[in-house]
Amino acid sequence: MNSHRLSLAHEIAHLARVVEGARLLADQLACDAAVDEHDRAVLPAAFSAVLVLVDCRLRLLRQLLVGELPPRVLCAPHNAVGDDDASGLIVYWDVERELRHAQAELERARHAAQRFKEGQ
Repeated sequence: MNSHRLSLAHEIAHLARVVEGARLLADQLACDAAVDEHDRAVLPAAFSAVLVLVDCRLRLLRQLLVGELPPRVLCAPHNAVGDDDASGLIVYWDVERELRHAQAELERARHAAQRFKEGQ
């Protein structure tokens, strides 16, 4: 496995499976196919949680694609890249770019803290 790349194709395929799971939960809700009262009670929250997961992951992907987020942040087993895999590869940032990004984030946080202090 190459530890400095991730596969956008694998990430999207994983999200598609998660969406399919949400569809199955919605079908259970619509058909009242829940096994018991407990299932009927937790299915709406489970459905909502799956949609929140997909929403968050899509937001992270957007940030990654526009260069606002280091690729390593999305690193996960489901989007790992094999040595011979070339499906939608995203290469990790070099150390200098990571450092510039971290410094910019720190500066934004300092400004936000200063604005907060001034607002009190």
